[in-house]
Amino acid sequence: MRAYALGARRLHPLPRPRHIPRPRCRVLELLSLASGLALWEILGRALALPWLPPLSAALAALVDLNNRNLIVPDLVDSVQALAIGYCASLAISFVIALLMAEFEVINRALGPYVYAMFLLPSIALLPIFLALFGTSETTRLALIFVY
Repeated sequence: MRAYALGARRLHPLPRPRHIPRPRCRVLELLSLASGLALWEILGRALALPWLPPLSAALAALVDLNNRNLIVPDLVDSVQALAIGYCASLAISFVIALLMAEFEVINRALGPYVYAMFLLPSIALLPIFLALFGTSETTRLALIFVY
């Protein structure tokens, strides 16, 4: 389906967007990624900032942490917390959505809070969760839940 723009006297077809062929697009994506990694290495070595190590040093530290088995347990813990928080939020959100769709009074009562949560960044609730739960697993799960 062609789109048309209204000109002074008649409709003119809009130019079709220029599409890059898929294989060429992948080459551009890979070239962009390689350029970014090369820039990271160059800037890391040239600037010698403590917060910007060269890519090679970061990869060596990653391999070292993996060899000492320090990454996998934390990764499993994070994925487990993500799964618990996501499943809990999905179950509760589904029930609330069904109730709001079915009953107007529930929609009017909960609607402002639900819609306000769309606009609120979840990290803004972190101080509240820290005050309520302290630095515990519950704080992390609550933050994942509202995200």
